[in-house]
Amino acid sequence: MNDIFGDRDWFVVDDILTEEEQNQLGEHLTNSYFPYYLSSFLTVHKEQHDKFKHLPNLKDHIQMVHGFYKVDEETNDTIPCTDDKHLEWINLLLKKMATYLKRDSLNVIRVKANLQQQVTDNKKEYHNTPHIDEPSSKHWVCIYYVNDSDGDTLFFDNEKDCNITDSISPKKGRFLFFKGNKLHTGKHPMNTYIRLVINMDFYYE
Repeated sequence: MNDIFGDRDWFVVDDILTEEEQNQLGEHLTNSYFPYYLSSFLTVHKEQHDKFKHLPNLKDHIQMVHGFYKVDEETNDTIPCTDDKHLEWINLLLKKMATYLKRDSLNVIRVKANLQQQVTDNKKEYHNTPHIDEPSSKHWVCIYYVNDSDGDTLFFDNEKDCNITDSISPKKGRFLFFKGNKLHTGKHPMNTYIRLVINMDFYYE
């Protein structure tokens, strides 16, 4: 994987899935029968939220999630946490990512969908809590943007200064790869009805 990253901390790829695959995956994740579950960001990232609560533009809201894979705390094995019918598209996504990264497969830590609803009274400068997905492990992150929306993904320089260094706009079919130690966050959409992404964490050498 190092040959793909080179000396980059992050990069964007827009053509890993075909347009038909993008459409079908999006339809699967937004049909009336696909289940999402209420998740409070403050519950998941409370320690990191407390660390950054002094930031003037910090504004968290509720999001909905659906878990696909997670690591079993007892065995340390990666296990599915949803129905097989929902894993078919995720497995295709992971297979295509592995091919792009020149690997036979990916050693997954966690895969989940995050759905954030429109917050019309938000301000453009507001963002969610800066965080690192898996602080205890050396990993990569890939964010797949399911739909076109506002609500950029932001990168920060460090925990002390917390200056925004880069901003990546959601685009349907876009893959954002970055090293897992990069401090990052997202924003709830103001202009589009939903912001839907698939968040994938996986080990790297």
